[in-house]
Amino acid sequence: MTLLRIRAAVVLGLVPAALDAQGTLSVPSSIQTTIGRVLPERSNAGAAYLQSAYSPNLIVESDCQVRVIFFWESAGYRNSLGWFRYAEDAEVPAVTILESGMLYPDVNQPGTLASGANLWIADGTGSPRTFHAGDRIGFFCVADGWNTEPRVRNFVDGTPIPAATPGANKVIGRGCFTTLPSLNPEAAVGDGSRAQHVAMVRIPGEPGFLGGQELIVCGFEDLDRTVNSDDDFNDAVFLVQVTPATAIDESVIAQFTPTDLDGDGVSGFDDAFPTDGDRTYVQRIPAQGFSVVAFEDLYPVAGDQDFNDAVVAVAYTLVTNRQNHVKDLIGEFHLLARGASYEHAFGLNLHKMPNSATGTIRVQRFLSGDVIPTDEAPRPLIAIEPVGARIDGLFPSTQAALPRAVPARPFANTWPGDPAVAAASVRVWIEFGSVVPTSLLGTSPYDPFLFVTATNGTRADVHLPGLASFPDRSSGLPLERGTKAFLDANSQPWAIVVPTSWRFPLEGVPITRAYPGFAAWRDSKGKQHKRWYDAPTQETLKVSVPIQDLIPTRAWTLRGPGDRF
Repeated sequence: MTLLRIRAAVVLGLVPAALDAQGTLSVPSSIQTTIGRVLPERSNAGAAYLQSAYSPNLIVESDCQVRVIFFWESAGYRNSLGWFRYAEDAEVPAVTILESGMLYPDVNQPGTLASGANLWIADGTGSPRTFHAGDRIGFFCVADGWNTEPRVRNFVDGTPIPAATPGANKVIGRGCFTTLPSLNPEAAVGDGSRAQHVAMVRIPGEPGFLGGQELIVCGFEDLDRTVNSDDDFNDAVFLVQVTPATAIDESVIAQFTPTDLDGDGVSGFDDAFPTDGDRTYVQRIPAQGFSVVAFEDLYPVAGDQDFNDAVVAVAYTLVTNRQNHVKDLIGEFHLLARGASYEHAFGLNLHKMPNSATGTIRVQRFLSGDVIPTDEAPRPLIAIEPVGARIDGLFPSTQAALPRAVPARPFANTWPGDPAVAAASVRVWIEFGSVVPTSLLGTSPYDPFLFVTATNGTRADVHLPGLASFPDRSSGLPLERGTKAFLDANSQPWAIVVPTSWRFPLEGVPITRAYPGFAAWRDSKGKQHKRWYDAPTQETLKVSVPIQDLIPTRAWTLRGPGDRF
Protein backbone atom coordinates (compact mmCIF):
# COMPACT_ATOMS: atom_id res chain seq x y z
CA MET A 1 0.00 0.00 0.00
CA THR A 2 1.46 3.35 -1.05
CA LEU A 3 1.57 5.89 1.76
CA LEU A 4 1.99 9.65 1.74
CA ARG A 5 3.94 10.71 4.81
CA ILE A 6 2.37 13.59 6.74
CA ARG A 7 4.49 14.95 9.55
CA ALA A 8 3.79 17.50 12.23
CA ALA A 9 5.04 21.04 11.59
CA VAL A 10 6.27 23.54 14.14
CA VAL A 11 4.25 26.75 13.81
CA LEU A 12 5.86 29.49 15.86
CA GLY A 13 4.05 32.26 17.66
CA LEU A 14 0.57 30.98 16.98
CA VAL A 15 -0.44 29.19 20.18
CA PRO A 16 -3.23 29.02 21.21
CA ALA A 17 -4.59 29.15 17.63
CA ALA A 18 -3.21 25.74 16.68
CA LEU A 19 -1.48 22.85 18.40
CA ASP A 20 1.03 20.59 16.67
CA ALA A 21 -0.02 16.98 16.53
CA GLN A 22 2.61 14.54 17.71
CA GLY A 23 4.13 11.87 15.53
CA THR A 24 3.43 11.34 11.86
CA LEU A 25 0.45 10.39 9.78
CA SER A 26 0.46 8.20 6.71
CA VAL A 27 -2.36 8.86 4.28
CA PRO A 28 -3.31 5.58 2.58
CA SER A 29 -3.15 5.40 -1.19
CA SER A 30 -6.90 4.77 -1.37
CA ILE A 31 -7.59 8.11 0.29
CA GLN A 32 -5.02 9.83 -1.91
CA THR A 33 -6.79 8.42 -4.97
CA THR A 34 -10.18 9.55 -3.71
CA ILE A 35 -8.91 13.09 -3.11
CA GLY A 36 -7.41 13.19 -6.61
CA ARG A 37 -10.76 12.17 -8.07
CA VAL A 38 -12.72 14.63 -5.97
CA LEU A 39 -10.50 17.62 -6.81
CA PRO A 40 -8.53 16.87 -10.00
CA GLU A 41 -6.07 19.45 -11.29
CA ARG A 42 -7.44 21.90 -13.91
CA SER A 43 -10.95 20.47 -13.77
CA ASN A 44 -14.03 22.13 -12.35
CA ALA A 45 -15.27 18.85 -10.89
CA GLY A 46 -15.12 20.57 -7.50
CA ALA A 47 -17.86 22.91 -8.65
CA ALA A 48 -20.32 20.05 -8.17
CA TYR A 49 -20.07 20.78 -4.43
CA LEU A 50 -20.93 24.46 -4.67
CA GLN A 51 -24.68 23.97 -4.65
CA SER A 52 -26.58 26.15 -2.21
CA ALA A 53 -27.77 23.03 -0.38
CA TYR A 54 -24.21 22.45 0.80
CA SER A 55 -22.17 24.49 3.28
CA PRO A 56 -18.36 24.16 3.47
CA ASN A 57 -18.45 24.96 7.20
CA LEU A 58 -18.62 22.83 10.32
CA ILE A 59 -21.97 23.20 12.10
CA VAL A 60 -21.32 21.73 15.56
CA GLU A 61 -24.15 19.80 17.23
CA SER A 62 -22.28 18.29 20.19
CA ASP A 63 -18.89 18.55 21.87
CA CYS A 64 -15.99 17.78 19.54
CA GLN A 65 -12.38 18.50 18.67
CA VAL A 66 -11.07 19.38 15.22
CA ARG A 67 -7.81 18.43 13.54
CA VAL A 68 -6.66 19.88 10.20
CA ILE A 69 -4.31 17.75 8.08
CA PHE A 70 -2.52 19.49 5.23
CA PHE A 71 -2.59 17.33 2.09
CA TRP A 72 -1.17 19.29 -0.81
CA GLU A 73 -1.11 22.58 -2.70
CA SER A 74 -0.88 23.42 -6.39
CA ALA A 75 -0.83 27.21 -6.25
CA GLY A 76 1.55 29.77 -7.65
CA TYR A 77 1.06 31.84 -4.51
CA ARG A 78 2.42 31.21 -1.02
CA ASN A 79 -0.97 31.12 0.63
CA SER A 80 -1.94 31.26 4.30
CA LEU A 81 -4.59 28.98 5.78
CA GLY A 82 -6.57 29.58 8.96
CA TRP A 83 -9.86 28.97 10.78
CA PHE A 84 -12.51 31.15 12.36
CA ARG A 85 -15.60 30.85 14.52
CA TYR A 86 -18.60 32.90 13.53
CA ALA A 87 -22.24 33.67 14.21
CA GLU A 88 -24.94 34.42 11.66
CA ASP A 89 -28.01 36.62 11.93
CA ALA A 90 -30.42 35.34 9.31
CA GLU A 91 -32.79 38.30 9.68
CA VAL A 92 -30.27 41.06 8.87
CA PRO A 93 -28.45 39.09 7.27
CA ALA A 94 -25.01 39.54 8.81
CA VAL A 95 -21.99 37.55 9.91
CA THR A 96 -19.99 38.21 13.06
CA ILE A 97 -16.45 36.86 13.29
CA LEU A 98 -16.11 35.77 16.91
CA GLU A 99 -12.49 34.66 16.77
CA SER A 100 -9.92 33.39 14.28
CA GLY A 101 -6.61 31.59 14.26
CA MET A 102 -3.82 30.75 11.84
CA LEU A 103 -3.13 27.14 10.90
CA TYR A 104 -0.47 27.26 8.18
CA PRO A 105 0.89 30.76 7.51
CA ASP A 106 3.03 29.52 4.59
CA VAL A 107 1.33 26.82 2.53
CA ASN A 108 4.39 26.03 0.46
CA GLN A 109 5.08 22.55 -0.88
CA PRO A 110 7.88 21.61 -1.23
CA GLY A 111 9.25 23.95 1.37
CA THR A 112 7.82 24.64 4.79
CA LEU A 113 5.20 21.93 4.25
CA ALA A 114 7.19 19.58 2.04
CA SER A 115 5.95 16.59 4.00
CA GLY A 116 2.66 18.09 5.15
CA ALA A 117 1.50 18.84 8.66
CA ASN A 118 -1.39 18.15 11.05
CA LEU A 119 -2.70 20.48 13.72
CA TRP A 120 -5.41 20.48 16.33
CA ILE A 121 -7.35 23.69 16.73
CA ALA A 122 -6.24 24.62 20.25
CA ASP A 123 -7.67 26.37 23.28
CA GLY A 124 -6.09 29.06 25.44
CA THR A 125 -3.91 26.53 27.27
CA GLY A 126 -2.48 25.00 24.14
CA SER A 127 -4.56 21.83 24.43
CA PRO A 128 -6.95 20.56 21.75
CA ARG A 129 -9.98 22.77 21.98
CA THR A 130 -13.46 21.45 22.61
CA PHE A 131 -16.17 23.05 20.49
CA HIS A 132 -19.77 22.98 21.67
CA ALA A 133 -23.23 22.67 20.17
CA GLY A 134 -24.11 25.82 18.25
CA ASP A 135 -20.53 26.68 17.27
CA ARG A 136 -19.92 27.36 13.60
CA ILE A 137 -16.40 26.86 12.26
CA GLY A 138 -15.16 28.18 8.95
CA PHE A 139 -11.81 28.30 7.17
CA PHE A 140 -10.00 31.03 5.28
CA CYS A 141 -7.18 31.28 2.75
CA VAL A 142 -5.22 34.51 2.22
CA ALA A 143 -3.90 34.43 -1.34
CA ASP A 144 -0.13 34.96 -1.27
CA GLY A 145 -0.49 35.91 2.38
CA TRP A 146 3.09 34.96 3.20
CA ASN A 147 4.48 37.48 0.71
CA THR A 148 2.02 40.38 0.67
CA GLU A 149 1.34 43.21 3.08
CA PRO A 150 -0.04 43.16 5.68
CA ARG A 151 1.80 39.87 5.99
CA VAL A 152 -0.09 37.18 7.81
CA ARG A 153 3.22 35.91 9.12
CA ASN A 154 2.68 38.68 11.69
CA PHE A 155 -0.70 37.22 12.61
CA VAL A 156 -1.49 37.00 16.31
CA ASP A 157 -4.73 36.05 17.99
CA GLY A 158 -7.15 38.89 17.48
CA THR A 159 -5.85 39.93 14.07
CA PRO A 160 -9.00 40.82 12.06
CA ILE A 161 -8.54 38.12 9.43
CA PRO A 162 -10.90 37.34 7.90
CA ALA A 163 -12.77 40.63 7.86
CA ALA A 164 -16.54 40.70 8.24
CA THR A 165 -17.12 42.45 4.89
CA PRO A 166 -16.23 41.35 1.35
CA GLY A 167 -14.69 44.70 0.46
CA ALA A 168 -12.23 44.46 3.33
CA ASN A 169 -11.33 40.87 2.45
CA LYS A 170 -10.57 41.94 -1.11
CA VAL A 171 -7.53 43.94 0.04
CA ILE A 172 -6.10 41.40 2.51
CA GLY A 173 -3.12 39.84 0.72
CA ARG A 174 -4.23 39.18 -2.84
CA GLY A 175 -7.67 38.42 -1.49
CA CYS A 176 -8.89 36.67 1.64
CA PHE A 177 -11.24 33.86 0.66
CA THR A 178 -13.44 32.06 3.15
CA THR A 179 -15.96 29.27 3.46
CA LEU A 180 -18.69 31.95 3.69
CA PRO A 181 -19.50 33.30 0.20
CA SER A 182 -20.98 36.52 1.59
CA LEU A 183 -17.54 37.51 2.92
CA ASN A 184 -15.61 36.88 -0.28
CA PRO A 185 -14.36 39.61 -2.67
CA GLU A 186 -16.73 38.62 -5.49
CA ALA A 187 -19.67 39.55 -3.25
CA ALA A 188 -18.28 43.11 -3.10
CA VAL A 189 -19.00 43.52 -6.83
CA GLY A 190 -22.37 41.80 -6.64
CA ASP A 191 -21.31 38.49 -8.20
CA GLY A 192 -22.60 36.14 -5.53
CA SER A 193 -22.78 33.26 -8.00
CA ARG A 194 -18.98 33.14 -8.13
CA ALA A 195 -18.29 33.96 -4.49
CA GLN A 196 -17.90 30.37 -3.29
CA HIS A 197 -14.25 29.38 -2.87
CA VAL A 198 -14.27 26.04 -1.07
CA ALA A 199 -15.33 22.58 -2.16
CA MET A 200 -15.98 20.45 0.93
CA VAL A 201 -16.72 16.73 0.55
CA ARG A 202 -17.16 13.84 2.98
CA ILE A 203 -15.18 10.75 1.98
CA PRO A 204 -15.05 7.25 3.50
CA GLY A 205 -12.30 6.50 5.97
CA GLU A 206 -9.74 3.73 5.74
CA PRO A 207 -9.33 1.02 8.40
CA GLY A 208 -6.21 1.73 10.42
CA PHE A 209 -6.10 5.43 9.53
CA LEU A 210 -7.48 7.78 12.19
CA GLY A 211 -9.69 5.01 13.50
CA GLY A 212 -11.27 4.46 10.10
CA GLN A 213 -13.64 7.36 10.62
CA GLU A 214 -15.13 9.41 7.81
CA LEU A 215 -13.00 12.39 6.72
CA ILE A 216 -13.78 15.74 5.17
CA VAL A 217 -11.79 16.97 2.16
CA CYS A 218 -11.57 20.74 1.66
CA GLY A 219 -10.16 22.44 -1.42
CA PHE A 220 -9.66 26.19 -1.82
CA GLU A 221 -9.66 28.22 -5.03
CA ASP A 222 -7.17 31.04 -4.41
CA LEU A 223 -7.97 33.43 -7.28
CA ASP A 224 -10.77 35.96 -7.62
CA ARG A 225 -13.34 33.98 -9.61
CA THR A 226 -14.53 37.06 -11.52
CA VAL A 227 -11.08 37.51 -13.04
CA ASN A 228 -8.67 34.70 -13.97
CA SER A 229 -9.62 31.75 -11.79
CA ASP A 230 -9.29 28.21 -13.14
CA ASP A 231 -11.98 26.97 -10.73
CA ASP A 232 -10.28 23.67 -9.91
CA PHE A 233 -10.57 24.17 -6.12
CA ASN A 234 -7.30 22.45 -5.30
CA ASP A 235 -4.90 25.34 -4.72
CA ALA A 236 -4.82 24.34 -1.04
CA VAL A 237 -6.22 20.94 -0.10
CA PHE A 238 -6.56 19.67 3.44
CA LEU A 239 -8.40 17.04 5.45
CA VAL A 240 -10.55 17.79 8.47
CA GLN A 241 -10.99 15.21 11.20
CA VAL A 242 -13.85 15.88 13.62
CA THR A 243 -13.77 13.76 16.79
CA PRO A 244 -16.31 12.30 17.18
CA ALA A 245 -17.35 12.39 13.52
CA THR A 246 -21.04 12.49 14.46
CA ALA A 247 -20.67 15.81 16.30
CA ILE A 248 -21.36 17.99 13.24
CA ASP A 249 -24.30 18.36 10.89
CA GLU A 250 -23.22 16.08 8.05
CA SER A 251 -26.30 16.76 5.95
CA VAL A 252 -24.94 20.13 4.77
CA ILE A 253 -21.67 18.65 3.48
CA ALA A 254 -21.59 16.88 0.12
CA GLN A 255 -20.98 13.13 0.17
CA PHE A 256 -18.49 11.40 -2.14
CA THR A 257 -20.54 9.46 -4.70
CA PRO A 258 -18.34 8.06 -7.49
CA THR A 259 -21.26 7.37 -9.79
CA ASP A 260 -22.00 8.38 -13.36
CA LEU A 261 -24.82 10.81 -12.64
CA ASP A 262 -25.30 11.96 -16.24
CA GLY A 263 -25.00 8.53 -17.88
CA ASP A 264 -22.20 9.49 -20.26
CA GLY A 265 -20.01 6.55 -19.29
CA VAL A 266 -17.56 8.63 -17.23
CA SER A 267 -17.59 8.45 -13.44
CA GLY A 268 -18.69 11.69 -11.85
CA PHE A 269 -15.28 12.43 -10.33
CA ASP A 270 -13.50 11.98 -13.65
CA ASP A 271 -16.20 14.05 -15.35
CA ALA A 272 -15.69 17.83 -15.28
CA PHE A 273 -19.48 18.14 -15.77
CA PRO A 274 -20.93 15.26 -13.74
CA THR A 275 -24.57 16.20 -14.40
CA ASP A 276 -24.29 17.12 -18.11
CA GLY A 277 -24.22 14.28 -20.62
CA ASP A 278 -23.01 16.54 -23.47
CA ARG A 279 -20.02 17.86 -21.54
CA THR A 280 -17.26 15.74 -20.00
CA TYR A 281 -13.77 17.14 -20.57
CA VAL A 282 -12.13 20.56 -20.75
CA GLN A 283 -9.07 21.46 -22.77
CA ARG A 284 -7.39 24.87 -22.96
CA ILE A 285 -5.23 25.72 -26.00
CA PRO A 286 -2.53 26.61 -25.17
CA ALA A 287 -2.54 25.12 -21.68
CA GLN A 288 -1.13 28.39 -20.33
CA GLY A 289 -0.66 31.86 -21.74
CA PHE A 290 -1.55 32.67 -25.33
CA SER A 291 -0.67 32.03 -28.93
CA VAL A 292 -0.09 35.10 -31.07
CA VAL A 293 -1.45 35.81 -34.56
CA ALA A 294 0.30 38.63 -36.44
CA PHE A 295 -0.78 40.24 -39.72
CA GLU A 296 0.66 42.26 -42.60
CA ASP A 297 -2.09 44.44 -44.08
CA LEU A 298 -0.73 45.63 -47.46
CA TYR A 299 -1.95 42.44 -49.15
CA PRO A 300 -1.42 41.56 -51.96
CA VAL A 301 1.76 43.69 -51.73
CA ALA A 302 4.50 42.38 -49.46
CA GLY A 303 4.72 45.50 -47.28
CA ASP A 304 7.44 46.12 -44.69
CA GLN A 305 7.14 42.61 -43.24
CA ASP A 306 7.32 43.69 -39.62
CA PHE A 307 4.18 41.68 -38.80
CA ASN A 308 2.75 44.21 -36.41
CA ASP A 309 -0.04 45.80 -38.46
CA ALA A 310 -2.42 43.89 -36.22
CA VAL A 311 -1.24 41.56 -33.46
CA VAL A 312 -3.71 39.43 -31.50
CA ALA A 313 -3.14 37.12 -28.52
CA VAL A 314 -5.38 34.05 -28.76
CA ALA A 315 -6.50 31.28 -26.39
CA TYR A 316 -9.31 28.74 -26.67
CA THR A 317 -11.19 26.42 -24.36
CA LEU A 318 -12.84 23.31 -25.80
CA VAL A 319 -15.55 21.52 -23.86
CA THR A 320 -16.07 18.02 -25.22
CA ASN A 321 -18.06 14.89 -24.50
CA ARG A 322 -16.68 11.42 -23.88
CA GLN A 323 -16.19 10.85 -27.63
CA ASN A 324 -14.18 14.10 -27.86
CA HIS A 325 -16.94 15.84 -29.80
CA VAL A 326 -17.15 19.56 -29.11
CA LYS A 327 -20.09 21.16 -27.33
CA ASP A 328 -18.53 24.57 -26.60
CA LEU A 329 -15.72 26.61 -28.07
CA ILE A 330 -14.70 29.63 -26.01
CA GLY A 331 -12.18 32.03 -27.49
CA GLU A 332 -10.41 34.95 -25.85
CA PHE A 333 -8.62 37.51 -28.00
CA HIS A 334 -6.51 40.51 -27.01
CA LEU A 335 -5.63 43.11 -29.64
CA LEU A 336 -2.06 43.85 -28.59
CA ALA A 337 -0.77 46.16 -31.28
CA ARG A 338 -1.76 48.15 -34.34
CA GLY A 339 1.14 49.28 -36.51
CA ALA A 340 -0.90 50.49 -39.46
CA SER A 341 -2.80 53.46 -40.83
CA TYR A 342 -5.40 51.26 -42.54
CA GLU A 343 -8.65 50.33 -40.82
CA HIS A 344 -9.19 46.66 -40.00
CA ALA A 345 -11.89 44.37 -38.69
CA PHE A 346 -10.85 41.17 -36.93
CA GLY A 347 -12.93 38.00 -36.94
CA LEU A 348 -12.89 34.22 -36.65
CA ASN A 349 -13.96 31.65 -39.19
CA LEU A 350 -14.59 27.97 -38.47
CA HIS A 351 -13.84 27.05 -42.04
CA LYS A 352 -14.72 23.35 -41.89
CA MET A 353 -18.21 23.75 -40.44
CA PRO A 354 -20.91 22.11 -42.60
CA ASN A 355 -24.26 23.69 -43.42
CA SER A 356 -25.90 21.48 -40.82
CA ALA A 357 -23.99 23.06 -37.90
CA THR A 358 -26.12 25.13 -35.53
CA GLY A 359 -25.52 26.95 -32.31
CA THR A 360 -25.48 30.23 -30.43
CA ILE A 361 -22.74 32.87 -30.42
CA ARG A 362 -22.24 35.19 -27.45
CA VAL A 363 -19.70 38.01 -27.53
CA GLN A 364 -18.37 40.30 -24.80
CA ARG A 365 -15.90 43.08 -25.53
CA PHE A 366 -13.61 45.56 -23.77
CA LEU A 367 -12.15 48.42 -25.78
CA SER A 368 -8.69 49.45 -24.64
CA GLY A 369 -9.74 51.78 -21.85
CA ASP A 370 -12.94 50.01 -20.80
CA VAL A 371 -13.55 48.87 -17.24
CA ILE A 372 -17.07 47.58 -17.87
CA PRO A 373 -17.59 45.23 -20.83
CA THR A 374 -20.11 45.53 -23.64
CA ASP A 375 -22.23 42.51 -24.49
CA GLU A 376 -23.67 41.77 -27.90
CA ALA A 377 -27.07 40.18 -28.23
CA PRO A 378 -26.74 36.42 -28.77
CA ARG A 379 -26.81 35.48 -32.44
CA PRO A 380 -27.23 32.18 -34.23
CA LEU A 381 -24.32 30.26 -35.66
CA ILE A 382 -24.77 30.07 -39.42
CA ALA A 383 -22.51 27.85 -41.51
CA ILE A 384 -22.40 28.21 -45.30
CA GLU A 385 -20.22 25.82 -47.23
CA PRO A 386 -17.49 26.14 -48.41
CA VAL A 387 -16.76 29.25 -46.32
CA GLY A 388 -17.72 27.76 -42.95
CA ALA A 389 -19.15 29.48 -39.90
CA ARG A 390 -17.86 33.03 -40.15
CA ILE A 391 -17.95 35.35 -37.13
CA ASP A 392 -17.33 38.89 -38.29
CA GLY A 393 -16.51 41.87 -36.15
CA LEU A 394 -14.99 40.44 -33.01
CA PHE A 395 -13.11 43.71 -33.25
CA PRO A 396 -15.24 45.68 -35.76
CA SER A 397 -12.64 48.46 -35.85
CA THR A 398 -9.08 48.01 -34.70
CA GLN A 399 -8.67 51.79 -34.68
CA ALA A 400 -11.57 52.22 -32.28
CA ALA A 401 -10.57 49.25 -30.14
CA LEU A 402 -6.91 50.24 -29.75
CA PRO A 403 -6.37 54.02 -30.03
CA ARG A 404 -3.05 55.50 -31.10
CA ALA A 405 -0.42 55.93 -28.40
CA VAL A 406 0.41 59.51 -29.41
CA PRO A 407 -1.58 61.86 -31.67
CA ALA A 408 1.26 62.24 -34.17
CA ARG A 409 1.31 58.55 -35.22
CA PRO A 410 -1.47 56.10 -36.10
CA PHE A 411 0.18 53.31 -34.12
CA ALA A 412 -0.29 51.57 -30.79
CA ASN A 413 2.41 49.54 -29.02
CA THR A 414 4.72 49.35 -32.04
CA TRP A 415 6.74 52.58 -31.92
CA PRO A 416 9.87 52.62 -29.72
CA GLY A 417 9.50 54.93 -26.76
CA ASP A 418 5.77 55.56 -27.10
CA PRO A 419 3.62 54.95 -24.01
CA ALA A 420 1.99 51.55 -23.76
CA VAL A 421 -1.70 51.20 -24.62
CA ALA A 422 -3.71 48.53 -22.81
CA ALA A 423 -4.87 45.78 -25.14
CA ALA A 424 -8.48 45.61 -26.26
CA SER A 425 -10.14 42.31 -25.40
CA VAL A 426 -13.01 40.19 -26.67
CA ARG A 427 -14.43 36.87 -25.60
CA VAL A 428 -16.67 34.69 -27.76
CA TRP A 429 -18.58 31.65 -26.56
CA ILE A 430 -19.86 29.35 -29.29
CA GLU A 431 -22.34 26.82 -27.92
CA PHE A 432 -23.10 24.24 -30.59
CA GLY A 433 -26.67 23.01 -30.90
CA SER A 434 -25.38 19.46 -31.20
CA VAL A 435 -21.87 18.24 -30.50
CA VAL A 436 -19.52 18.36 -33.48
CA PRO A 437 -16.40 16.26 -34.15
CA THR A 438 -13.16 18.07 -33.40
CA SER A 439 -12.14 17.39 -37.01
CA LEU A 440 -14.73 19.96 -38.11
CA LEU A 441 -12.92 22.65 -36.14
CA GLY A 442 -9.57 22.07 -37.75
CA THR A 443 -6.41 23.00 -35.90
CA SER A 444 -6.13 25.83 -33.38
CA PRO A 445 -6.12 28.81 -33.90
CA TYR A 446 -8.57 27.82 -36.68
CA ASP A 447 -9.10 30.69 -39.14
CA PRO A 448 -8.61 34.10 -37.52
CA PHE A 449 -8.81 36.74 -40.23
CA LEU A 450 -8.27 40.43 -40.79
CA PHE A 451 -10.53 42.40 -43.15
CA VAL A 452 -8.48 45.38 -44.34
CA THR A 453 -10.02 48.54 -45.75
CA ALA A 454 -7.41 50.44 -47.78
CA THR A 455 -7.51 54.18 -48.35
CA ASN A 456 -8.81 53.58 -51.90
CA GLY A 457 -11.73 51.58 -50.52
CA THR A 458 -10.40 48.14 -51.45
CA ARG A 459 -11.48 45.47 -48.95
CA ALA A 460 -9.16 42.50 -48.61
CA ASP A 461 -9.40 39.62 -46.18
CA VAL A 462 -6.07 38.26 -44.91
CA HIS A 463 -5.73 34.71 -43.55
CA LEU A 464 -3.09 32.28 -42.39
CA PRO A 465 -1.34 30.34 -45.18
CA GLY A 466 -3.31 27.53 -46.77
CA LEU A 467 -6.73 28.97 -45.93
CA ALA A 468 -9.20 30.23 -48.50
CA SER A 469 -10.20 33.82 -49.19
CA PHE A 470 -13.78 35.04 -48.82
CA PRO A 471 -16.04 35.61 -51.83
CA ASP A 472 -17.02 39.14 -50.72
CA ARG A 473 -13.52 40.63 -50.99
CA SER A 474 -13.09 43.42 -53.53
CA SER A 475 -13.13 42.40 -57.17
CA GLY A 476 -9.73 42.27 -58.80
CA LEU A 477 -8.06 40.59 -55.84
CA PRO A 478 -6.73 37.09 -56.43
CA LEU A 479 -8.72 34.02 -55.48
CA GLU A 480 -6.76 32.29 -52.71
CA ARG A 481 -7.07 28.51 -52.57
CA GLY A 482 -4.90 25.50 -51.78
CA THR A 483 -1.56 25.07 -50.05
CA LYS A 484 -0.09 28.24 -51.56
CA ALA A 485 -2.95 30.46 -50.45
CA PHE A 486 -1.76 33.67 -48.78
CA LEU A 487 1.89 33.07 -49.66
CA ASP A 488 3.72 35.39 -52.03
CA ALA A 489 6.13 34.25 -54.74
CA ASN A 490 8.89 33.98 -52.14
CA SER A 491 6.71 31.89 -49.78
CA GLN A 492 6.37 34.86 -47.45
CA PRO A 493 3.03 34.81 -45.60
CA TRP A 494 0.80 37.77 -44.76
CA ALA A 495 -0.18 36.23 -41.45
CA ILE A 496 1.64 33.98 -39.00
CA VAL A 497 0.74 32.17 -35.80
CA VAL A 498 3.27 31.72 -33.01
CA PRO A 499 2.40 29.12 -30.34
CA THR A 500 3.77 31.13 -27.41
CA SER A 501 3.38 34.58 -25.87
CA TRP A 502 5.61 36.04 -28.57
CA ARG A 503 7.25 39.48 -28.53
CA PHE A 504 6.41 40.94 -31.94
CA PRO A 505 8.74 43.19 -34.03
CA LEU A 506 8.52 46.95 -33.56
CA GLU A 507 7.64 49.36 -36.34
CA GLY A 508 9.78 49.10 -39.47
CA VAL A 509 11.81 46.14 -38.18
CA PRO A 510 11.45 43.26 -40.66
CA ILE A 511 10.75 39.98 -38.97
CA THR A 512 13.94 38.54 -40.46
CA ARG A 513 15.92 41.15 -38.52
CA ALA A 514 13.93 40.87 -35.31
CA TYR A 515 14.16 37.06 -35.46
CA PRO A 516 17.19 35.95 -37.49
CA GLY A 517 16.02 32.33 -37.65
CA PHE A 518 12.72 33.19 -39.34
CA ALA A 519 14.10 33.20 -42.91
CA ALA A 520 15.57 29.71 -42.59
CA TRP A 521 12.32 28.43 -41.07
CA ARG A 522 10.30 29.98 -43.90
CA ASP A 523 12.60 28.84 -46.71
CA SER A 524 12.81 25.28 -45.36
CA LYS A 525 9.02 25.16 -45.04
CA GLY A 526 9.28 24.70 -41.32
CA LYS A 527 11.95 21.99 -41.25
CA GLN A 528 14.71 24.19 -39.83
CA HIS A 529 14.78 26.61 -36.90
CA LYS A 530 11.43 25.30 -35.71
CA ARG A 531 11.60 27.50 -32.61
CA TRP A 532 12.83 30.64 -34.35
CA TYR A 533 10.43 32.68 -32.23
CA ASP A 534 12.41 31.87 -29.08
CA ALA A 535 15.53 33.67 -30.33
CA PRO A 536 14.99 37.41 -30.93
CA THR A 537 17.85 39.63 -31.99
CA GLN A 538 20.03 41.02 -29.25
CA GLU A 539 19.73 44.48 -30.77
CA THR A 540 17.81 46.88 -28.55
CA LEU A 541 14.39 48.33 -29.42
CA LYS A 542 13.63 45.74 -32.07
CA VAL A 543 10.89 43.70 -30.38
CA SER A 544 7.96 44.55 -28.14
CA VAL A 545 7.70 44.37 -24.39
CA PRO A 546 6.43 41.02 -23.04
CA ILE A 547 2.82 40.78 -24.16
CA GLN A 548 1.58 40.05 -20.65
CA ASP A 549 2.55 43.65 -19.84
CA LEU A 550 -0.06 44.79 -22.37
CA ILE A 551 -2.97 42.54 -21.33
CA PRO A 552 -5.00 44.03 -18.47
CA THR A 553 -6.96 42.03 -15.95
CA ARG A 554 -10.51 41.86 -17.25
CA ALA A 555 -13.65 41.47 -15.15
CA TRP A 556 -15.33 39.07 -17.57
CA THR A 557 -18.94 38.20 -16.90
CA LEU A 558 -19.32 36.05 -20.02
CA ARG A 559 -18.08 32.66 -18.89
CA GLY A 560 -18.88 29.51 -20.73
CA PRO A 561 -18.85 26.11 -19.04
CA GLY A 562 -15.41 24.92 -18.06
CA ASP A 563 -14.02 28.44 -18.28
CA ARG A 564 -10.22 28.25 -18.08
CA PHE A 565 -9.09 31.83 -18.62
